[in-house]
Amino acid sequence: MSALIGSIRVVEPQVFDDCEQWVEEPTLLVTRFEYANLFHTVTDCYSAHVSSRVTDLPNRPHLVFVDGHCKTQLEETWAALFSSIKYAKNFSGSVCFRHAVLSPLGYETTIEGTE
Repeated sequence: MSALIGSIRVVEPQVFDDCEQWVEEPTLLVTRFEYANLFHTVTDCYSAHVSSRVTDLPNRPHLVFVDGHCKTQLEETWAALFSSIKYAKNFSGSVCFRHAVLSPLGYETTIEGTE
């Protein structure tokens, strides 16, 4: 996540002319840790949900996993909470988002402090 934030740059508007794909819908960008672990999946889901409420995204926003992990049996949990699930690793070419929200890591939420 630190590397992702560190790579953010302010660019001139014409740079966006090179985007091969635009995602118009508000989208949560989520990095999962311990993605096959039930407790950590719940903390990541909680973090994503709170992020969507705090930023006033629509109910059941779209979600993109930016972590590179594969699909697990716990994916049904995410599918029940969000409109769509995509994986950044499956994007090809440059992708630009009109409205993206970075969800905090599960380890950085209030629910994690109860462990």
